Amino acid sequence: MLNGLKPEQLQQAFEQWVTELIGNQTFMASVDGKAMRNVKGENGLALMLVNVFAHDLKLALAEYAIKAKEGEPTLLKEALSQFFKHYPGLKILVRDAAFAGRELNEAII
Repeated sequence: MLNGLKPEQLQQAFEQWVTELIGNQTFMASVDGKAMRNVKGENGLALMLVNVFAHDLKLALAEYAIKAKEGEPTLLKEALSQFFKHYPGLKILVRDAAFAGRELNEAII
């Protein structure tokens, strides 16, 4: 059944479900990028993902695949406006040094 769905449709349904689940709760989330071992992309390199976790809620809020010429901070910066729109209760976003660039920090603030 899931095979017929586009990833965007699944992501949209998931975001709607989580938004209804958490309601007006405020929460914090952490962001981390990971390489998938033994999973190669079209370029022969390991696939890379950026994950967003709401630890207090015990939920993985999002997972974004990093395109070949895009880094973790660039991907997160592009996703932030939609992400904050879907999760207005997100008040603190914790990330590691890979996400410490000026442009990304300005987008968060």
